Amino acid sequence: MTTSDSTATWEQRLTEELGKPVQSLDFFQAMRRIEAESPTLPRVGHARQTSQEAVRIRQTSALDFAPATIDRIDSGHDERAHISQRFFGLLGPGGPLPLHMTETVRHETRHNADPTLESFLNLFHHRMATLFYRAWSSSRGAVQRDRPETDRFAAYVGSISGTLNPGAESNAAPTSTDNSGLYFSGRFGSTHRNAEGLAAVVSATVHADANVKTFRLRQLRLEPEDRTLLSRSERPSGRGETAGRGGRLGQSVVLGRSVPDRCSMIDLDIGPIAFDLFQELLPGGESHGTLRELIRGYVDPGLDCRVRLILDRHTIPRLSLGRIGALGRSAWVHGKAPRADVGDCQFIL
Repeated sequence: MTTSDSTATWEQRLTEELGKPVQSLDFFQAMRRIEAESPTLPRVGHARQTSQEAVRIRQTSALDFAPATIDRIDSGHDERAHISQRFFGLLGPGGPLPLHMTETVRHETRHNADPTLESFLNLFHHRMATLFYRAWSSSRGAVQRDRPETDRFAAYVGSISGTLNPGAESNAAPTSTDNSGLYFSGRFGSTHRNAEGLAAVVSATVHADANVKTFRLRQLRLEPEDRTLLSRSERPSGRGETAGRGGRLGQSVVLGRSVPDRCSMIDLDIGPIAFDLFQELLPGGESHGTLRELIRGYVDPGLDCRVRLILDRHTIPRLSLGRIGALGRSAWVHGKAPRADVGDCQFIL
């Protein structure tokens, strides 16, 4: 702004910032701007004392129909904005009081220099107008987002997606501060989770391509009590049954120490990504916790997710002892530049 904040009136400041006179502003637009300029004070309509409010609202007593919602904006001795509005109140041709009451208020204020009656009515105008603005702002996400710490709209959306239930083990959106859970409330709030939804959520969060592969084959290791053993004596299996010589072919006999399974594992490929993001997503990295929280909040608890990070071949660093490279994760020994992206880093979440 060209005018100093310490000397400019509220009307001058709003006119210079928005590029138009305050009379052309919408009442709610002006209120939102004033509220944003006072971050240390409570939201309009939430203060318990008038001294904590950033604005005072009054009605201009006029007999004609209002050409605009705002008549003028003054700066009081306490540097608060004083809005004189004409669309909401007891007086005027659109007010509930008889028109002669407006004439009386105007006569006392202008000819007798006695603003007592007008000030008394403005007590009600201020309170009702601030509550009106409070109701208007509570249902608008953009306005509530001006102050994230008191964002009621985010609480409404979070109730749908499960963000407000951080103790839930399933069907819960992430509670991190990246707002991915709020952005994808439609997906997290649905009872039907799919691979396309997981890829979309992860891709938008890490800002990289993501691809999900389902029904991945893996070997499930059997517990000792679940294995079939050839022995002379029977022993309890721990499940009310007997393992050993009592096993029956086609029903309870299992060969080996593991069984193939395609119903409990999915693969999530992320990339190609740069080396900096690659390190952040690795276990122990800055973004690994967010990624884990996101996946476990979306994927059913009975499914394991095997994450594969694909590193862009143009960003693969040369191994430097003591500086760059962790064995098994981010260390590659090569003499020439790789011809393909590297995707040998995997971990299960």
